[in-house]
Amino acid sequence: MDFLKRHTGEFSLGLLVLYLAVLGTLAADRVFHLGIVPTPLEKRLRALIADLDDPAKRDGAKTELVDHWNDVAAPELIRAMEKGSPAVREQARSCLAAIAKTDYGDDIRAWKVWWKEYDAGGKPK
Repeated sequence: MDFLKRHTGEFSLGLLVLYLAVLGTLAADRVFHLGIVPTPLEKRLRALIADLDDPAKRDGAKTELVDHWNDVAAPELIRAMEKGSPAVREQARSCLAAIAKTDYGDDIRAWKVWWKEYDAGGKPK
């Protein structure tokens, strides 16, 4: 008890520093899109991309990704081409080709270049 009384200031300062570090990390994640804490949109897109692996859900997921989320989904689809299963990679490429109205095949670098050249509206910068 005596220890706690003597070190309350240090303990409080430590909690404040920890709180500010967490708050700063969350703010940086939101501003710089680091992916530490996924947004609800990122969670939805990732769920749809996971559905590309399930033949029963594949068509609905592709339709929603291409028709509803289109170029907003492009970064997640490119990420899926890098890290997904073979079936997911193939379906992600198909979705990207429909969104971009061109097909760079399995060339992830080309897809990344395409995405850098276009903003979220699919228009040249």
